[in-house]
This record gives sequence, structure tokens and C-alpha cells, in this order.
Amino acid sequence: MSIATRIKELFKGELRLHSLADFDRQLDVAFTGLPTASGVSVTEESSLENTAVWNAITLLSQTLALVPLKLFRKVTPRGQVEARNNSLFDILHTAPNSEMTSFNWREAQMGALLGWGNAYSEIEFDMRTGRVKALWPILPSRVMVKRVERELFYDILIPGTGQTVTLPAFRMLHIPGFGHNGIVGLSPIATHRQAIGLGLATEEFGGRFFGNGAVPSGLLMHPNELSTDAQARLREAWAETQAGLSNAQRVAILEEGMKYEKIGVDPEDAQFLATRTFQVEEVSRIFNVPPSMIGELSKATFSNIEQQSLNFIRFTMVAWFGRWEQVLNKKLLGVNERQTLFAEFNAEGLLRGDSEARSKFYQVMFQVGAFSPNDIRDKENMNPIDGGDQYYVPLNFVPVGTAVGTDANDEIDTNSRRLAMPMKDRLRQAFLPSFEDLVIRLIRAERREMMKHEGKPGWESWRRTYYESELVKLVKKQSAGHLRTYMEAIAVASLEACGQPVEMSAEMSRHIDIQTDGFVTRYVEDAVYLGGDLAEHYDMKENESSIAIDETQLLGDSVASHVATSVGLLT
Repeated sequence: MSIATRIKELFKGELRLHSLADFDRQLDVAFTGLPTASGVSVTEESSLENTAVWNAITLLSQTLALVPLKLFRKVTPRGQVEARNNSLFDILHTAPNSEMTSFNWREAQMGALLGWGNAYSEIEFDMRTGRVKALWPILPSRVMVKRVERELFYDILIPGTGQTVTLPAFRMLHIPGFGHNGIVGLSPIATHRQAIGLGLATEEFGGRFFGNGAVPSGLLMHPNELSTDAQARLREAWAETQAGLSNAQRVAILEEGMKYEKIGVDPEDAQFLATRTFQVEEVSRIFNVPPSMIGELSKATFSNIEQQSLNFIRFTMVAWFGRWEQVLNKKLLGVNERQTLFAEFNAEGLLRGDSEARSKFYQVMFQVGAFSPNDIRDKENMNPIDGGDQYYVPLNFVPVGTAVGTDANDEIDTNSRRLAMPMKDRLRQAFLPSFEDLVIRLIRAERREMMKHEGKPGWESWRRTYYESELVKLVKKQSAGHLRTYMEAIAVASLEACGQPVEMSAEMSRHIDIQTDGFVTRYVEDAVYLGGDLAEHYDMKENESSIAIDETQLLGDSVASHVATSVGLLT
């Protein structure tokens, strides 16, 4: 029997009339809820009335739905590519059925998983090819799992008919949450109904409290005996003028010697607000989400919110991704297909809202040669650029034997010299912004001194002294440390490119000092040459960049040439 024929036979399912007794407990829970000590019945639907539960479930559901879900094909010898030519790719990534997007389907399934502890979708197969054609979500309250002769089956209640249809396990995509038997998950709502019920009861108490005029109940005392009708009229008149938010803070007028005595418990004494806060923390523990992400910020700081967000991804979402991926691969791919295909969430999608985190990630991946410029541009939905497919690696990661020959007299390997230039250029580009900042600070300092003394008695004498002494000291003080850091980085890169030990010799240190003095001299000479108008001349951003570009190029070339000369490559 062919696979397609077998599927057709099994697709007939098992349709039979059932007594609703099989679903009695599930129906009771769905309609009336589970009783709690607080007196509030809790169901998966009613629990969403609690704002913390709603926030936690939507946070987890939407986060999982936001992350791209794709089908990949393994390639030899390692790595993977997107299997876009496989029909399952479009089902998982774009639209699982004709009525839903992948986002909507995953959001609904994750919501069911968090509410009922199980997510169910019927797998529709193509009758001709036997491939998965669509996934149709089923409400967990309508599903019962049973085992018949060591095989799992799923009874699905058809609403309004009293009938069930039974599907074999291979036709049901079942994602169970945590459970004791590994087959059916436990409902977080039912398991923690007491905590959630207390939260609902607290909200109901708050509503009734404000509905009664935001004051506790009390007694109206009349000096005389009132008839039943008089009591009813008095109660009605009091409620009409004093109950409800619209009547809050109104002055009550008591006639005929009546007195009002308050007998209720003050909400502050009952720790009303503290209870509400604690219940938010309870919900965050139930669903393993940081309190700050569901609106509880009383203990939040900038630093711990950032760490909580990272922990949310690492310890909460990663576990959910793994649970989903394993079920999808097991139920939607055959044994042979799993050797080459697999479904996987791309958690990089969680970083899309954080430009700083993305930048750091791309920087690291580029520096180790994992991403090319065009790889990064593709992930940012940008068009490729010419020459952007080149990969770069740091010189100290070049394979042994490629940086220098075994014979000390051998020439430097051609690849090493080709790598040296990108490394020096990358260092120059990396230091360029800080060089620009250095120039800006020097210009501003010079401008301040000019404005302070210009036009005052002794101006010419002061200016001469300033450029011969004070500006020299200022430039050297501001630039020495920065210039040394940059030139030492160039020296290290050049030594590595030449296959030499990375040691900062006394000779190299002297060379750096000489180059620093040269920078100071050039800067001051330019200032003197411009007649004290350097600040004005270099006021524009492009001129600041011009100084920085020229100096980084000059200093970098000088250090690289000095290294090459010291190891005998240049004479």
C-alpha cells in the first residue's frame, strides 16, 4: 500500500456518537471554572480578565510569533540553507492555512499552550502527494487524548452536535507543555488557580469598593423606629445620592437626628494595593517572565531591567523555541526527511528592536570572519554593495604556516601582506571618530582662549606666548595617550602580519614618542600659519574629519613602515 493510499484510509477518521460524559469534566471547567478559596471560579478564559495574566500570555505568545520560523536544509560538509522550494517552508514561515498568517497561528497556539498546557492543530495532508498541506488549530477544551492498544488517538468534540471525530496521532500536531507523563501538559491556569483566583478577587473587590463610592459600608442610625417602607426609601435615597464614583466626595445631609457610623475595613488596612502588586509577581513566577515586562516596575532599575530582558530570552524563550522545534520536526517531517531538513526559530529577530545589540553582534561576527558586509546588509533588509561579499579575519587567527615561512630568510607570505592592509585600514577607521573628537576638543579649547583675550591690552604678546608654549602643552596633554594607543595597535597588527613576536620594544616606544611630538608640532604650526584663525578655519565638520583622516593615515603609515624596516622588509 502506498503512502498516499494509507493516508487516504486513515483520513476517513473514526466518526461516532459519544455520550457527553466523556467531556463532562472539560465542559464543566470550560463553562463554570474551577472553584478557589477566594470564592472566584477560574477558567482559562476568565483568567485573562486579570491584567497580569493577560500581559504575560500575550507577551510570550507575541514574542514567539514575532521570531521568524523557517525550514532549513543541511548542506555538506556543514551549514544550512533555507529550504524555500519545500512546501512546508511556506506553511511554517508565511501561512499555515488559507485563513491565517504564521504570526496569528503561532500566537493562538502559544496562547492555548500557556492557558491549557497543550496546543493542538489538525494536520491536513495533500491527498495526492502525502505532503503536509495545512495546519488547523483546535481549541484544547474540545480535545481529549486517549491510548488504544499502545497507540495515541485524539477525540475532538464537534460543537453543537454531541459528536466527536477521532484522529490518529500522525494527523494531530500536539505541542504539550510541562506534564508528568510527557504526553499531555498540565494547565498552568488550573494548577495555579488559587493564586490567579486571588488576583481576580482583588480586582473584583476594587471594583465593588469604588462602585460603593470609594468608602466602606456603614450604618445609618435613626433615633426613632422606622417602618419597613421607610427603611427601604431611606436606603434607596442614600444610594442614589452617595453610591458610585459620580457621587464620591459629596456631602451627605442627615435629617431627624440621624447619624452615620462606618463599620467597613479600610482598604489600606487590608493591604489592598500590596496584594495587587504581589499577585503580579505571582503571575510572573507562574509564566517565568520578569515582573518588569508585565508592568511591575516598583523594584526595577535600568541595569536590572536590561539583565531581566536577557534572562527572558535565554531561560524562557529559548526553552519554548526548543519545545516547538522538536515537535515540528518530529510530526511534520518523515524519518528520512529529518536527515536533511529541520525547522528552526531565528532568535536574531528578538534583537531587531535593539540597534545597539545588533551593532555589537554584527561587529563581532564580522571580526571573526563569520559575516561579510553584504551578509549584514541582507539581515538589515538592505541591498548588497559591490565588493561586499569579502570576508575578513584578524591576523592572529590566520592558520599556522600562512603568516611566515619556516625559513627565517623566506619572504613574508603574500596572503599575510594582503591581510595587513585591511587590518591597518580597519584600525584607522575604528580610531577615526575618536581622532575627530580630539580635534574638536582642541579647537574648542583654542577658541575659548582666543575669545577670552582677543582685543585686550597685550594681545599680541599673549598670542605669541600662547602658541609657543601654552598650546603646545595643551595639545600634547590632550593627545599623547590617544595617539599612543592608536600607534601601538598599528604596531601590534604589523608585527603579527610579519610573523614577529608581539612585543613593544623600547625602540618602538621612542618612535611613538617622536611621532606624537610630530603631531603636536604640525597642529601648532598650522595654527600659527593661519594667524590664529585655526578655530574658525576648521569650524566645519568636514575639516575636522580632514585633519583626523590625514593624521591617522600619516601616523599609521609611519608606524607600519618602522616595523617593516625593523624586521628587514624595508631598507
